[in-house]
Amino acid sequence: MKVRGLKVIIYILLDVCVCFSTVYPKFSRSLDKTGFHRELLTSVDMPRELLPDYFDGGDIDCHMLFREVIPSGAYVDPFQLQEQRHFGGPDVKVVDPVDVEKPEVQSFEIVALVYANLTSDGDSWVASYSLPIHLRYHSISPDVDNMEVIFQKPEIFLRCNDAKSGITHYGYRGETVRQESLGCSSSDIILCDWSMIQLHQNSSLHAWVPVGKTGHFTIVTVGTVIATTAACFLLIAKALKCYTTKGTKDS
Repeated sequence: MKVRGLKVIIYILLDVCVCFSTVYPKFSRSLDKTGFHRELLTSVDMPRELLPDYFDGGDIDCHMLFREVIPSGAYVDPFQLQEQRHFGGPDVKVVDPVDVEKPEVQSFEIVALVYANLTSDGDSWVASYSLPIHLRYHSISPDVDNMEVIFQKPEIFLRCNDAKSGITHYGYRGETVRQESLGCSSSDIILCDWSMIQLHQNSSLHAWVPVGKTGHFTIVTVGTVIATTAACFLLIAKALKCYTTKGTKDS
């Protein structure tokens, strides 16, 4: 009897553990390439049990939205994104104005909304994109060789609706943070109800930007002046030579 009672308790505890276990989306992120021009790769792997009503050929349609906050030490080029969109690039709406010429010290954060579709991948739905990122020039420093630019994890939203009626479908089985009204698409002024999903992964990416040294200021300035002056004299000499040669031929 005691053994049987112990087994019953174990089964009950196992059932409780299963009931309280939670499945979360898997979030991955990386910075590709080197130098001042990078690719920000982002992917969310959504287990199918979190969207039980969403399947191929069904009436429910789901989309994802990533709210990226680009730090002041970097920027996205709206014209580049618009051009890439024609060739299958990410669907992005840049919320803030962007000046690609300004250095980091004169720049601010940029908010960009990235819209992505869910594609089937085995037992999961996957939303991913590659965002071209450009690092800005930083101010010179007396003792630092590189400055750090930190890319925080984006806020991730999910929206599902009935394809026939257009009514919002709240069928997500995972944890959510809040509801928020955002554009239904990158080109749409109509607002839709999006659910910000909970991710239990706090990941940020770091990029390092080389900066000039204040101790090199005099050397760089003198060298630049000398090189510029020499180039001007060479151009003038070349122009005078061409003019003299032409005058000789004409005479």
